[in-house]
Amino acid sequence: MDIRQAFSHGLDTVTEERVVSGMTPVPLSFTFRYQSEQRRVFFHTRNFDEFIDNFLRLKTRRRETRHHLLEERRQEAAESWSKKRRWLKELIWSLQQKALLSRWGVKELPPGIMVATLVDQDDCLCAVLQLLDGTPRSGPFRRTLAQAKRDLVELRELQRTCGDQAACDEVAKRDLDAMTVFFMQHPSSA
Repeated sequence: MDIRQAFSHGLDTVTEERVVSGMTPVPLSFTFRYQSEQRRVFFHTRNFDEFIDNFLRLKTRRRETRHHLLEERRQEAAESWSKKRRWLKELIWSLQQKALLSRWGVKELPPGIMVATLVDQDDCLCAVLQLLDGTPRSGPFRRTLAQAKRDLVELRELQRTCGDQAACDEVAKRDLDAMTVFFMQHPSSA
């Protein structure tokens, strides 16, 4: 027996006992008051089943509304976070473009060229070869974009004609030559 059946049975029993004993029946009424952020709910009835039906309907509606509100808040938070992420990405992209433009004269580096650091932050460029096994191999650090582009073209051609090992050997040789020249010109940075 659930709570509704138990309560109805109890009310029926009390009513019957009062009638059998000759006492006046007690008029029972049920009132429900609820106030939410958006509205007030009030209902009054003499029928217990109607009271329970209204109460359960309201409780279900409240649960659905609460779930709906939580879902809306989650979506708003996700959209807000997404907007912030897009804004930050655009800001970072803009700052990177400005830095590349001021340092290297281009808004975007060509594919296969990346910024590197030798002495100061982002003070060099280097060619990046993609080996057949998928690993990247950085070329020598260069002070100009033209030198890095030339390295990339020459190393890709060598890789195409002679294979990965020959290209890696050439990268090591050029890297040693570039470092020797750099440290000969800047002995204080060693």
